[in-house]
Amino acid sequence: MITFLLFFLLSSVKSSSQLIVVEISTQTLFYFEDGALIKKIPVSTATDGYVTPKGKFQIVEKFPVVFSKRRNNRKLIYWLGFTKNGYYGIHALPNDDYEKNLGKKNSTGCVRVSREDGKWLFKRVKGGTLLIITEKRDR
Repeated sequence: MITFLLFFLLSSVKSSSQLIVVEISTQTLFYFEDGALIKKIPVSTATDGYVTPKGKFQIVEKFPVVFSKRRNNRKLIYWLGFTKNGYYGIHALPNDDYEKNLGKKNSTGCVRVSREDGKWLFKRVKGGTLLIITEKRDR
């Protein structure tokens, strides 16, 4: 069900048929196309002592592999960057050790997804896609 807030946002963004909403309280990413919810994805956002930025963003970078500027060149895969300084993005990691913690706050600020979901998003999400990160979506 699309809430009034999401309806308003979707109706005001005519240039893109895609919308991503990350809800921190449930550690869930919601992927919409043409106003319809296509997929819910478990994520990990910032653990205590770190911050996942909240607000409205756009996907400004898209790379199959990047190396973290903030984490000793850690390899990140399926990178969908949403800050111009390259510090924050939606991504997966090359190994699967972290995937057992999806659905819990366990990152250093980025939005982590599984390798499978990262690949799925990477294939679909276009540059310029609106991303909203919020504590809790209006229902």
